[in-house]
Amino acid sequence: MKKFLARIFIFASLIVTMASFSACKAPEYQIAEYNNNNSPSIDFMQPWAFYNKSTSELTSHFDKLAEKGFNTIIIQSVAKYISGEPSVCYYQSQTEFPKSHPDFLQNVIYAAKANNIKVVAGICSDDYWWQGSQHNYNDETMQMLYAQETNCINELLHYDIDGLYYANEMYSNPYGYETQWAKHLNSLIDYIEKQNPQMPLWLSPFNSSAFNQSGNSKIEMWDRFFRLTNFRECDLFLLQDGFGNLPSSPNKTESRNVYNLNLRIRNCCLHSSKASFALNTEYFAKGGYASAARIKLQTHYANKLGNVIACFSYSHYFLL
Repeated sequence: MKKFLARIFIFASLIVTMASFSACKAPEYQIAEYNNNNSPSIDFMQPWAFYNKSTSELTSHFDKLAEKGFNTIIIQSVAKYISGEPSVCYYQSQTEFPKSHPDFLQNVIYAAKANNIKVVAGICSDDYWWQGSQHNYNDETMQMLYAQETNCINELLHYDIDGLYYANEMYSNPYGYETQWAKHLNSLIDYIEKQNPQMPLWLSPFNSSAFNQSGNSKIEMWDRFFRLTNFRECDLFLLQDGFGNLPSSPNKTESRNVYNLNLRIRNCCLHSSKASFALNTEYFAKGGYASAARIKLQTHYANKLGNVIACFSYSHYFLL
């Protein structure tokens, strides 16, 4: 009898274990892929590479972007802090920065709008963001960032911009940071809603290679992030496509693995949030820049994953 009960206990334990394992499995949402044939239409602009350009040089840059079919520019970040201290600013701010280029943002807006190119302005960033092991994105740290960011957002809304970009990059991780990130983004979204409910928020996270995570653990993390974050229909989750971690000419298996991971994250986004999804195509590579064949493949994959084609990263390497 004891042996029989023991077997029942072991069998029941196995069932519980299997059920727990099943509950922890990464979600498999199946949402139909797209079949677009678009070219890249969104570009990143890093202020440090452009702030000293003349008006004619900026105009020439946007003329080239318009010729190539770009309709939107993302300014990576309009101001920078270091551990809470102001460092450099690229717009007219009431905060005193040691280094300031107050005309840059307005000059970009003029040049972009002359070519019917929309401007999404990246809010301020802080280098302290990357010291996660020191602060674990605790409430004190996030409150400091919130004060910086809401002040910046309030000032940026006086400019003729078409969106806000979250400049502190989020990333896949095994430490549960996504819980604090979601809480923080919800506060920012609430703030934006009160100021201008039509103003979208964009962000471009990435899958970090610093942690030895399986594809499933990354999916679980991003799915939690989407479930916890109160994205609106106007917001955009612009995932970095991960090809930057590959060689300039990756093999089919490498390319397909990256695409499949992006597909699963995209499905989580569309299933568990209201945000739209697009890919930020990384044209840099290990040991150089992507080959023409790889860029074509990345564009093909981006078209399968979103009806908003992704970014042509760091175009100043190609256009200037």
